[in-house]
Amino acid sequence: MNLDVHPSTIGRLIKNKDNIGDNLSAKRQKTVQYPNLDNSLLEWILQDRIIL
Repeated sequence: MNLDVHPSTIGRLIKNKDNIGDNLSAKRQKTVQYPNLDNSLLEWILQDRIIL
C-alpha cells in the first residue's frame, strides 16, 4: 500500500486494541480513506481477539 505510518500510530493502536474492538459496532464519524487498510486492521484485531 506504500503508506507512511508513524511508529507511534502503530503503538497507539496496539495499546488501545481492546477499546477499538469494543467499538466496532459504533457508527463511523468519517469516510474511510483506505478501505483495504481499514479491512486489514479489522481482520487483524478480530484474529487477535480469537487467539486470546
